[in-house]
Amino acid sequence: DYDVDEIDRKIGILDALGDEFYVCVQKVVANGMQDIIIDAILEIHESNLTKFQNGEAILNDQDKLMKPEGFKKPDLSKFIK
Repeated sequence: DYDVDEIDRKIGILDALGDEFYVCVQKVVANGMQDIIIDAILEIHESNLTKFQNGEAILNDQDKLMKPEGFKKPDLSKFIK
């Protein structure tokens, strides 16, 4: 049994995400960063993981993710020569 409205909603989301991804890839290539982007994304990901303590996000009153003690900013300078 298919929910046509849900399928259409997901198609719309997928289309929008695909467009955003396409623009991001074009910016990566335009800036000559295609050889470093994956490593940079992994560095950012590792940094983002330090925003969680014991697997839990710390949110402020406005539901913004807070940077707890021990947060490690990504070191992206190592990718730029």
